[in-house]
Amino acid sequence: MTQDLSPVMQAAGVPAEQQNATMTMRYHDWGAPVNVAAPPADQVGELKTVR
Repeated sequence: MTQDLSPVMQAAGVPAEQQNATMTMRYHDWGAPVNVAAPPADQVGELKTVR
């Protein structure tokens, strides 16, 4: 799946020359068992809002 992030970058106020952005995700192993654990506290932070 490829997503165009340009509108998000524009809404965030990123300079025009840096607004072209895409993200490509590849999913695999649907239904396979997984182990999920929270990251250590020193690896967690807040995402600050850009205005």
